[in-house]
Amino acid sequence: MFFALLYVASASQDRVTINNDVSTGGIGAWRIAETGQPWLDDAQGELSSIVRDDTWVGSNADNGRPVASRSPGVVAASVPASFVAQRILGQDDFSPVPQAATAALLTAAAVTLLFLALRTRLGHARALLAAVAFGCATPVWSVAANALWPHTLTVLGVTGMAWASSQRRWALAGLFGGVALWGRLHTTLIVAAVGVGVSAYRRQVRPVVMIGALSLLALSLASAWSLWVYGSWLPSGGYGANPLDRAVNSSYRTAEGGFLTNFAGFLVSPGFGLLVWTPALLICMPALVRGWRECPDWAKSLVFGGVVYTLFQVRINTFTGGQGFYGYRHGLELLVCLTPCIAFSLHRAGRWARAILPPLLALQFAVIALGSVFDGGFVGRERAWSANAFVLIVREAPVTGILAVLIATGVWLAWRSASVQNWFAADVSAPQDLVRSRSD
Repeated sequence: MFFALLYVASASQDRVTINNDVSTGGIGAWRIAETGQPWLDDAQGELSSIVRDDTWVGSNADNGRPVASRSPGVVAASVPASFVAQRILGQDDFSPVPQAATAALLTAAAVTLLFLALRTRLGHARALLAAVAFGCATPVWSVAANALWPHTLTVLGVTGMAWASSQRRWALAGLFGGVALWGRLHTTLIVAAVGVGVSAYRRQVRPVVMIGALSLLALSLASAWSLWVYGSWLPSGGYGANPLDRAVNSSYRTAEGGFLTNFAGFLVSPGFGLLVWTPALLICMPALVRGWRECPDWAKSLVFGGVVYTLFQVRINTFTGGQGFYGYRHGLELLVCLTPCIAFSLHRAGRWARAILPPLLALQFAVIALGSVFDGGFVGRERAWSANAFVLIVREAPVTGILAVLIATGVWLAWRSASVQNWFAADVSAPQDLVRSRSD
C-alpha cells in the first residue's frame, strides 16, 4: 500500500512533459478502450485529435490503417484503466492519468513481489529495507513507476519470476517471464537463463520445461496481439522487426564509437550511467562475490540472465535510451536481476562498505525522490557525456540541492537511530527454499 500511494502520487500526469514513447502507448490504449479497435483514424481516414506530432505512428500491414507503434505490453497494460476512465468516470478527453496510475500500481506490485522473494531468506525487516532501497533509491521510482515504459513490465516480470522461483512455482515463473516478454522481447534471455540455470543447478528438467512452456504461451499471445494490431505475427509489436535481428542490422548498431564506448556510457556516462545514478551497486559487488556460493540457484540464474541481457542490449541499442526521463532506463533489468543476490550477500560486506552504504543509499534516495516528484532537468542524447539531470535541477533551483542534502541527512539519521545495522548480520536460520527442497 505504501508504494502504491507513493508511486501514484508522484507519477507523471502531464501530457506536455512525458516522453513520446510513453504518450504513444497511452494514445494506443485510449483508442482501444474508446473504440474497441487499435486504429488511430476514423472511418473517413482522419487521424484522431489525440495523436501528437511526435507520436510514433505505424500501420497495419493488412489494411494500412495507422496504429500506435509500441511493444504489445505497453499498450495493453493501460487499456483497463483507460476503459474505466472513459466508461465509468465519464472522461471524454484523452488523459495520461490512467496510464500513469497503471505504471505506478504495476511497479508497486513489483516491489512487493521482490520483498516476498527476499523474505524467503531474510527476516521481515531486512527484506523490507532491501525492497525500500530498490523501490525508492533507484530509477525504478523515477522511470518504471513514473510512466508506463516497457521497463515497468520487465521489472514486474523479473521480480515476479524471482518470487515464483523462490516458491518453486515454475509455471507461475514462466507466466511472469511472459509479462517481461510483453514489455521487451529480448528479456527472453533472462527467462531462459532462469529456466536453464535452475534446472542445471538442481539437475531437474521440470523448471526449464514449465518456465519455457508458459513463457512461450505468453509469447504466442503477444504474437496474436501483433497480428491484430500490426498485421504481423512478429511479437516485437510496433518496432517492425524482431529485436534478435537488430544485432546484424546497421541501423540498430551501437552508439558512436562502437560496443565498448556504448558499454562505457551504459555504466558511467553522467547522463545515463548505471553506476553514476546507483553507485551503491559498486559498493556491494565485493560482498556479492564473497557471498555468491550461499545464494539460491534462482538468484544466481537471474544474475547470469541479467548480464547476458545487458550485453545484448548494449549491442542492439544506444546506452541513452532516448530522453524525457530522469536517471537511466536500460539498466533497470540488470538492477533487478542483481538485487536478490546483493541482498542475500550483504552480511559479507566489509567494514568500509558497511560504513559507506547507508549514507550513500540515503543520498540516492534524496536524488531520486526529487526527480520523481518534480519532472524536469532531462538530459538529451547529445548531452549524455556532459550533463546530469540532478545537476541541471540544482543549477536551475539551488534550493533543491539544499533540500537533497537535508533529505539525505534525515534518512541517514533515521537509519542510525533505528539501529538497523543488523541489516548486515549473518543469516542464522535455514533458508525456506532449501528447507522445502530437502523435504522433496
